[in-house]
Amino acid sequence: MKKVLLSFSLLATVAVGSFSFQSCNKIKDEIAKHLDPFNASPSTVTFTIPVVAGDNFSQYDSSVVNIDQIIHDNAGMDFSINNISEIDLSKITISLTDADEQNNWTNFSDATVLLSTDKSNAAGKNSLVAMASIPDQESAKYADQVLTATNPINLKDYFNGGNTTVYYLISANARRNTTHELTATMTIEYTLKP
Repeated sequence: MKKVLLSFSLLATVAVGSFSFQSCNKIKDEIAKHLDPFNASPSTVTFTIPVVAGDNFSQYDSSVVNIDQIIHDNAGMDFSINNISEIDLSKITISLTDADEQNNWTNFSDATVLLSTDKSNAAGKNSLVAMASIPDQESAKYADQVLTATNPINLKDYFNGGNTTVYYLISANARRNTTHELTATMTIEYTLKP
């Protein structure tokens, strides 16, 4: 009789624990549904544009992004990539920190960034493409260039739950030669949707 009672008590404890765990997950999922989409700028990349003499500029760069940490920091709870349905590129902003009258954005007709990750490359997924045309006008010389996606895709499958290496191929078509190197800062902004 004691063995039967002990077995029943153990079974009841396991059942209650399992029910509590499922209830916590259901509560967490319900809360996630009511979170508003939020923007995150997890990485800023600084790079150098070499002197351009009749050719175009192209450079690879990378950064490490931890989406789970970004979600946790913005949601204020123990959420992860599993609680997110969509990750979109909001925009890429590129600033020149040492432009002058002869070396500035008007030396280029456009700017392009191809974005991929270690996970997307391993799965053979296409890179996200973001572009901006740069007018040959006084107002464009020192203005930040804002690139938007030409092929908007849900980037959720491009990220791991932990650290993900994000790769960037940054390029620009030359309109005129430059006479010195330019330092640029690129900020990538994502929108995460529960």
